[in-house]
Amino acid sequence: MRKPKPFIVDPSFEDLSCYLDGELPYEQLRAIDEWLTKHPKALKDLLKIRQLEGDLKNAVKKK
Repeated sequence: MRKPKPFIVDPSFEDLSCYLDGELPYEQLRAIDEWLTKHPKALKDLLKIRQLEGDLKNAVKKK
């Protein structure tokens, strides 16, 4: 019997943080990916956060 796909109505801050950190199981990752396709502003915000994280890591490496 197949497991039903997780349905994400509105992911929590913790869910999105784990998503950015790559800490979610595959099913939950795919559900948030699907949710993000329907919420372009949230996707844009997450991409900005990802860019800021990269910029901070690069700044720390340069010191």
